[in-house]
Amino acid sequence: MPRRRVRRSVALTVAAVAVTAGCGTTVPLSQQAAQQAPGAAGLGAAAPGSSTLPAGATSGVSGPSVVALGPSDSGAAGATGVQAGAVPQGNVSATSPTGQVGARDTSPLKIGLTYVDNSGSSAALGATTTDVNAKQISQALVRGINAKRGLAGRKLEAIEYSFNTQNANYSQYAAEACAKFTQDNHVSVVLDGGFGTLGGFRDCMQKNGVLDITQSVEDDRIGSSRATLHDNTSFMTPDRAYSATLNGLSATGYLTKSSQFGIIIEECPHILRAYNNAIKPLIARLGMKAPLERTIECTTGFDSAGNAAAPISSAVLAFRQGNVDRVMFVSDFETVVLLLFANAASAQSYQPGYALTSSAQAEYIRQNVNDSRQWPQLNGVGWTPAFDVADSGAPPSATERRCLQLTQAGGIEPQSYLSKGLVYTACGTFLLLEAALLRTNGASAAQALQGAIIGLGSSFVSPGLIGGGTTFSSSRRDGPDQVRVFGYDDTCQCIRYRGGISRVPG
Repeated sequence: MPRRRVRRSVALTVAAVAVTAGCGTTVPLSQQAAQQAPGAAGLGAAAPGSSTLPAGATSGVSGPSVVALGPSDSGAAGATGVQAGAVPQGNVSATSPTGQVGARDTSPLKIGLTYVDNSGSSAALGATTTDVNAKQISQALVRGINAKRGLAGRKLEAIEYSFNTQNANYSQYAAEACAKFTQDNHVSVVLDGGFGTLGGFRDCMQKNGVLDITQSVEDDRIGSSRATLHDNTSFMTPDRAYSATLNGLSATGYLTKSSQFGIIIEECPHILRAYNNAIKPLIARLGMKAPLERTIECTTGFDSAGNAAAPISSAVLAFRQGNVDRVMFVSDFETVVLLLFANAASAQSYQPGYALTSSAQAEYIRQNVNDSRQWPQLNGVGWTPAFDVADSGAPPSATERRCLQLTQAGGIEPQSYLSKGLVYTACGTFLLLEAALLRTNGASAAQALQGAIIGLGSSFVSPGLIGGGTTFSSSRRDGPDQVRVFGYDDTCQCIRYRGGISRVPG
């Protein structure tokens, strides 16, 4: 495949990977290269930055490895996203758990809001999209929340920034977004559906004293714990996520002492730390053979994402010759690497088993890899049902129903399983902010909000996660806390969960 064409394919995929659910688009990945005409790269790229959505605006568009647990999310506690132990909505004490004393703050709250918008590119290429996208969801949540008297009584004024992952240099746009929130507009908190750690966005928020509640890519355990003004409602640190996969698949017998691992590692500092400090030592403790390792360069923008194609193709050849029967991709862009590897492996009639996390979006890779011999190899351990499996079969939790009610009040009604998953993921950041505001009596200083989130411990029930389970603490910022093993099911020719819920330590 020509390098130019591969770069376009990878870049369109990045939106689905870098922010998991943030893009709101499912692109027919295996068909992208064939669909793209010369000169199509960059078509429809959204201009960075945009508008302010005022308070009250109403116009809109018409394998278990550890002890299992499953917090309840029913009843009044689940309806607000907060479990017993947190201050319930409508019953806030004069003295909050974080020491704020006095009258409750009900003034409008200015927030930063980022989301990925690659809809123009997808439309230009004839790509399949969900019935709602990230921009529509985010704006509908603001409208719906304001229609229902705001978060903890505070209506939202959203300063928006649109991030397109086809941009050549993520740091340029991360800096621009940071300046918009800290210089042009002074916000206390950003609900981030676009960046995570990409381009240094989170670090810029930290430097400027702004709380960053993200649903995007996460640092390793060391870097995450050092960033004291951020929390993640959707991603685990790579240390925890890949360790959960190793433990879970070992417990089921999918990984054994006779397994020969091949591992592709993205050469970002936090990925390398996670691999060397946690993942590789765990492989050794499980008694498995030393892995055959290959690397790809750290993705810092559109061009570097495309550069992964050649080393991945070389890795397929090396792994096949080295009798590798299990493959793992330790990367912030696990979906992209899996897709490129699976297609290259198919061309070489090579079908190793894969050991994946939720970041791989296994069911949607299955739908877009033409070689059905690759489907049974898609195995892993995940925490986000809408992106792991075809349909978990579980009814929405009370918290998830509330999210759907908010978007309905904001003017949209998602129909598909994936679209509802996108709503849940975005909604989680809003509900975590609400849970913090309830504990601070409405005070929105960044340090006070962060202290309140730490005080939630394991009481916050997050939409879109298995069991709604989260844990936040002074040393842990990545909330997702519970996982299930998934794998291919021949009866439905789809990815399904297997076994019960397990808690991930850390």
